[in-house]
Amino acid sequence: MNIFDAARYIQSCFEWENPLRSAIAFTLWVIACIYGNLETIPLVLLLIILNPILEVLAMIMSTMKTMMMTKKKKKSIKERLQAIQEVSQTVQNTIGYLASLGESTKK
Repeated sequence: MNIFDAARYIQSCFEWENPLRSAIAFTLWVIACIYGNLETIPLVLLLIILNPILEVLAMIMSTMKTMMMTKKKKKSIKERLQAIQEVSQTVQNTIGYLASLGESTKK
């Protein structure tokens, strides 16, 4: 699925749906054509593998931002406990996802 998602993302870059992203992709394509060689293929594969991990880190950062916003507001004890349960469930799901990703990479 990651390969299909990457292919769709690359296709959207070169269809000029987002001009800034497409300009950056075009510039990177030209640089890759000029300086690219066979030794850069493992680097590209590594970036594809790291993409889900970076998405999980972004999700954790957004959760932390939400926690900081809830700390600023005064809430009842029940609301605070619900917020803590949501955050702990998100952390547990994230850890489970990372463990699953690590196990599938190990196999």
